[in-house]
Amino acid sequence: MNDPLQSLLQFLSKEVDDACRDDVDVRILGALNWEPVDRPPLVVTYPFPEDAPFRPYPHREILDTCPELKRAIRIVLPDLQGPFDNLELIRGSEALNDVETIYAKAAANRIALIRVAVSEEELVSGRAREQFPTGAVLIHRAESFESARRVARSYRESRQ
Repeated sequence: MNDPLQSLLQFLSKEVDDACRDDVDVRILGALNWEPVDRPPLVVTYPFPEDAPFRPYPHREILDTCPELKRAIRIVLPDLQGPFDNLELIRGSEALNDVETIYAKAAANRIALIRVAVSEEELVSGRAREQFPTGAVLIHRAESFESARRVARSYRESRQ
């Protein structure tokens, strides 16, 4: 194993709470299988901080240095035959801008929605839980790490 990966894994083993991780795994698997969950799983993202101990892998560099890989990579947008994560892409389309209709169609076929973008207000008010009780993984894009932490905590603590 290379040194940067080993360092990252050691760092994560100290930071990640195994019990919390197990709870998250159960929640995500439950939602993806349309089983009852205490709340929809939430992914909170934030801009990468300059002072972070690790840097993201520069995937773009691979494509720049190995242009032949571009021909080998195909972008596939899954359809309603299985779980899909392109709701963010299609929400911009006027024909598919109605998330409630998309969720209803997905629910009828037990197809999980992944990366359903929600606002902070939708999360803490409980509206996201009401709209997506299961069958969806939510995503919120916070402005900073502090904001991400506050939103995640508020979401965990909010009750329907």
